[in-house]
Amino acid sequence: MPKWIQSKNMKLRILVGILILLVSSNYAYALEDEQWAKPNNFQDGHHSILIEDGNEFNNQFSSLFGYTESNSYLCSSLIDKNCANLYSFSFNSILPICSDEKSIDCIAGFETIDKEGAIDSGVFSKYAQPNHPNKFSGDSSLNLPNPESPSIWNFPNSPHSNGNLYGLTVGVSGEFTKGSKSTNWTSFYVNIQAVSLKNGFGKIADVNGFENFPKCIQSKQGERSFYSCGSGAEEYGQYRCAIKSTENGDCYLNHRLPKEMKFKVNLRLSKEPNGWLHGRVFNPEISIKNSNNVFEVSISGVASEVPTFYTGGQFNDLSKALQDFWTNCLPKYLCPSGTRKAGSDPNNNPIGASRNVLYTPEPYGNRIIEQLSELLPMTNDKSIAVPSRWSIRTLDSREMQSANGCFTKGAGLKGIVSTNATVYSEGPPEYSGDNLQYKVAAPHLRPDNTEFRGSYNLVMRSDVARCVYGFSSAPIRATIQVVNDSGVNSVATTTISEKNNWLSLAAYNFTFSAPTIKVNLSQAKNQKYTITCTKGKLIRKISGTPPKCPSGFKK
Repeated sequence: MPKWIQSKNMKLRILVGILILLVSSNYAYALEDEQWAKPNNFQDGHHSILIEDGNEFNNQFSSLFGYTESNSYLCSSLIDKNCANLYSFSFNSILPICSDEKSIDCIAGFETIDKEGAIDSGVFSKYAQPNHPNKFSGDSSLNLPNPESPSIWNFPNSPHSNGNLYGLTVGVSGEFTKGSKSTNWTSFYVNIQAVSLKNGFGKIADVNGFENFPKCIQSKQGERSFYSCGSGAEEYGQYRCAIKSTENGDCYLNHRLPKEMKFKVNLRLSKEPNGWLHGRVFNPEISIKNSNNVFEVSISGVASEVPTFYTGGQFNDLSKALQDFWTNCLPKYLCPSGTRKAGSDPNNNPIGASRNVLYTPEPYGNRIIEQLSELLPMTNDKSIAVPSRWSIRTLDSREMQSANGCFTKGAGLKGIVSTNATVYSEGPPEYSGDNLQYKVAAPHLRPDNTEFRGSYNLVMRSDVARCVYGFSSAPIRATIQVVNDSGVNSVATTTISEKNNWLSLAAYNFTFSAPTIKVNLSQAKNQKYTITCTKGKLIRKISGTPPKCPSGFKK
C-alpha cells in the first residue's frame, strides 16, 4: 500500500507495510479486461513497467488540508481546532446528489441513452464511503462545496455484464487562503464505472492505522505535524476495485461499460469549469448554461477502450534491448520507479539482478510517448488488456505550461481533447506550422492479436479557435490528417462540425503505433457571411465581407 507524506512544498512517496487480505478463490474475472489484475512481483531482479489509466488517488475521497510554513493538518472544517488559525488551504470535494432544485454544487441527474435514443434515468442507491473519516464541512460563501463520496446508481434498463449498478464520481479540487472571497477551483473531474459489489471480510488496519479504503491520518514527529495518506490495500494479482468502500472492507469491482451506450451527467455548479479538459470519452458533448450565477452543466459521451501496456520479467531473462532500456533510464531518472520490495532502491542500484523495479509513469508527455514507442517493438507491439473507460478531468498547470496563449487566457471552459490512446501529448494540441498537432501512441495489437483502432476528438470554443488563427467571425473550414510514424497519412474517418459556438473535430478508425494528428483550420478571404444584430426586440440579419451591425445594434 503506497503512503504519501505531504507538506506544503513536499510530496514524498515511501513504501509501508502491505495489508494481507483473505480472498475467496471464486473470483474468475480475468476474462474481463477491466479485471486484469496487476502482477504482484516482489522478487529481487524483477523489472516491470505498467502504463494504464486509473482513478487519481486524490479523487477517490473528499479531504480538506491546512498549512503553515512547516506543518500541515487535516481539517474537518475551517473552524476546527487545528485549522481555525491557518492561512492557506487545499481541498478535494466529491459532489453529492442534489437534494432539491435549489441545491448547488451537486449532481442533478445521471442517465443513459441507447443507440435508438431511449433514455434510462439512474436511481441513486447509496454513497460508497458513508462516514468517511476525512469528510469535512464546506462553506458556500467561499464556493467550498459540502462533500460526499463516490455514488452508486441503479439503472433498471441499462445492464452491464455483471448487473445494473454504476459508480459515479464527480468532484472539484482547489486551493484558497484565509480572507479569500472565493476558492480557486484548479481541477474538475467525472468518472463513470460499471460495478458490482464484492463483500469484504471486515475492516483491517495496518500498524500505521491505514485500512482497506483510501484515507489520510494526522501524524506528528517531534514538533512537526503533518498528514499521511494511504490508498488502501492493493489487490495485486487478485481483482480490480473501481471504488473501495468504508464498510466492512467492501469493494465495488470494475466491469466493462456497455458499448454504444451514451452516458450523460447533469450538474449544478457555483462556478464554471475552467481551462481545458482531457477525456477518455468517445464523441464528448458539453453544454453550459449560466442561470443567475448557477452553472447548469451537462456532459455526455460513449465509453472508450484504452489499451493497458505491461511488460515484466527477471532482469537476467530479459532481451538485451530491454536490459539496455532499464540500464540506460534508471540511473538518469528517466524512468523514476517504485518497488514492490521494502528497502530496494531501484534508481540507484546498478545491479539488475538485485533490484526490484516497478515503473508506473503518467500516461502523457513526450518522454513516455518516446519510451512506449521504443518498448513496443521489444514486446510484440501488443497490449495486455483493453479496458473500457469513461472519464473527464481538467488538464493541470503542469500540462498547460506550453499551451498557446489563446488556450489559457480568460475564464471558462476552452475545450476538450479526448483519445483512446495509451499515451498522449501533454496539454491541449500544439499550434505548430499552421496545424494543431497532437501526438498519441498505443500498441498496434489487442491481446487477441487483432488490430486496435484509434479515436481522437477535439471540441473547442469557436472563439478560441479564431483567436489561435487570427480569424474573423466568418465560417471556419477544417481538415484532419492522421500521420503515422513514417510520415505517411493513415487511413482514418474524420468528421467536422460547428454548432452553438463550439467547433467539433474527430478522427477515428486509424491504427497505431505512434501517429500524430494534425488539424488545419482555414477561412476564405473576403468571404461573405451573415451575422445577427439586435436592438431591444428588433433583430436584423446583416451580410457582408465583413458584416457590421448598424448604429445602435449589437452583435
